[in-house]
Amino acid sequence: MHDASDTNSDSNCSVAAVIVRDRTVLLALRLPGGSIGGLWEFPGGKVDEEEGEKQALVRELGEELGVRATVHELMASGRFAHRGVPFRLSAYRVQLQPPDATRFTLSEHSETRWVAWDDVSSYAMPESDRTVWPAILSRLREQAETTHSSAD
Repeated sequence: MHDASDTNSDSNCSVAAVIVRDRTVLLALRLPGGSIGGLWEFPGGKVDEEEGEKQALVRELGEELGVRATVHELMASGRFAHRGVPFRLSAYRVQLQPPDATRFTLSEHSETRWVAWDDVSSYAMPESDRTVWPAILSRLREQAETTHSSAD
């Protein structure tokens, strides 16, 4: 049973992982081919029917990167069209398990890279990820400021 915030009410719903280390975020380069081949993205994928968003993200990270993960709060969501079909993308903050995991077993990507927050927008990304990135960046900066000021 899923709580209301973790149900897939959209038939065309995708999820993305915002994995943060210091002031960088993990991007993955899609293998060539397909509509987003050769683009950098937040790891994730399509939510299957009868699957919650957080559950889908854990599954996708296992399949795409070979890692275990804990999914935290929703960072941003947005709508986009893929081949004329409307989709919704929900991006969640994710922590790898263990948190310092650096070895990935890539199945859908050729490379991963930790990218400074201010440099993310200079990467060629799918429309879906570009749509949610400004809201994610705003949340990350807000959280960093809160953490910094509470440490003072």
